Amino acid sequence: MKKIMIIGRLGAKPELRATTGGKQVTSFSVAVKEKIKGEERTDWFDVSVWGNQAEIASTLLDKGDLVHVDGSPSVKTFKTRNGEEKTQLQITARTFDLLIKARGAGEGYKKPEAAANANDSFDDIPF
Repeated sequence: MKKIMIIGRLGAKPELRATTGGKQVTSFSVAVKEKIKGEERTDWFDVSVWGNQAEIASTLLDKGDLVHVDGSPSVKTFKTRNGEEKTQLQITARTFDLLIKARGAGEGYKKPEAAANANDSFDDIPF
């Protein structure tokens, strides 16, 4: 079984589209920051959400939102226009959760008190 869970911020507004068979899929990228030995690093993950959840994700999520994604990873290898070979980790989401809306996102949105007091810094995680 392959499983991956990430928590990070959306890099752009999710994109909803339909396959030729009519199945809905929403795609978005998630930036996951971590500090290792005092150095900050950001990894980007491409996420796809399928079916009924696709429409929910495209409506609910926006650039900068903090999300939790649980899904199956897959690796895609491709060549760029310059002929460089690149590898990309993609996640097919089983579930996703909106943790914190981005500042200024959504009309009239107000963080719940618990979220307003939450510190979304992961500096104290030992790995």
